[in-house]
Parts: sequence; structure tokens; C-alpha cells
Amino acid sequence: GAVMVFAAVGKAISRSVALRRGGPPGRAVTRAYVVFQASAADLGLARRSAETLGEYRDRLRSSVRFSDGHLERLTALTGTAIYGARPMTEEEGRSALDAARALGRDLRRHVGPVRRAVGAVRPSPPF
Repeated sequence: GAVMVFAAVGKAISRSVALRRGGPPGRAVTRAYVVFQASAADLGLARRSAETLGEYRDRLRSSVRFSDGHLERLTALTGTAIYGARPMTEEEGRSALDAARALGRDLRRHVGPVRRAVGAVRPSPPF
């Protein structure tokens, strides 16, 4: 019981810290995506092996109601950070972090309290 609570709190804190950590904007973008992806996996919405960023976005969008284009923005920024030929800007880094936070809220709202509780204690990397 208590170990699971500590694990859940530790995971939440670690992910929150990861979203606030500094560094180059491109790294902030990819870190935001990794945190979002880990949070989705905890809630039973993991990215499948060999699933592209766009395929994952489309699958999630077909089952979860996301707010204000955050999923599209984070997916596009991540694609640019990983495959783009230009450096990311500070604004893009901040936008990705904001989108990841909003997406986490949308996911938690979508799955309800039972799956949130199970996801909080599901063994997984913190991010």
C-alpha cells in the first residue's frame, strides 16, 4: 500500500520536474513528448512498436477528446526536433512543454478515476 503510494508520488514529481528542467529547446520538445507518451502508456494508451508519431497521434485523436490542438502541436514540434534541419526556438520549447501538460490533463479526464489510480501505480519509468 504505502510503497505504491510513494511510487505514484515519485513518478508524478519526476515527470513534473522533467517538464520544468532547462536545456536546449530541442531537448525540451523531445522530453515533453517522452513525458506525454509515458503518461499515456500508464493510462493504457501506449504507443505501439513501429507506430509513427503521426499514426500514434491519429489513433489517440480517434479515441480521446483533446483540447485546443495540443496533440497536433506537440506531434509537429517533436517531428521537427527529431527530423528537422533547423534548431528549435525557445518559444517552441515552451509550447511543447505547455502542450504536454494540457495533454496529460486531457488524458486523465478521458480515462476516469479508476484507470488514473491504476496508471499512477503501474510500474513504469518516471518518464
